[in-house]
Amino acid sequence: MSEEAPQPEKAPNDLAKDWLYKLEALTRVKNFVEAAAMFHKNCVYFGLEDDRRIVDFAETWKIQRKLSFDMNQVKIIPSGDLIMVAAPWVATSVIEGAPFKQGRITVGLMAFSNGKLLAVHMHNSYQPQAK
Repeated sequence: MSEEAPQPEKAPNDLAKDWLYKLEALTRVKNFVEAAAMFHKNCVYFGLEDDRRIVDFAETWKIQRKLSFDMNQVKIIPSGDLIMVAAPWVATSVIEGAPFKQGRITVGLMAFSNGKLLAVHMHNSYQPQAK
């Protein structure tokens, strides 16, 4: 009888990029409920620490189309139980008269005992437009 070899754990860089790809995909199809589930219930997101985070998440991301993280520019710093991620993004904006938006996010990801990798902190900002 042969035993299956245990699967190696993913490296923090791979986990972080997988998380970004999932957020990107869910945001593109406007599945904000599932996207919000990628965040810990006490996630500090724009300074909020309560259930309004789901509404604010949708309000923040629903104005974007074709969200894309620049995976070549992502900075990932694992430290103990936390993975810090800084990622630039581009999207087409549907408001503010801008045909194009750029921004960046900073995310603190933490793995929990249930095996889920959840954001415990996220800050999202627009990059100032060049004049």
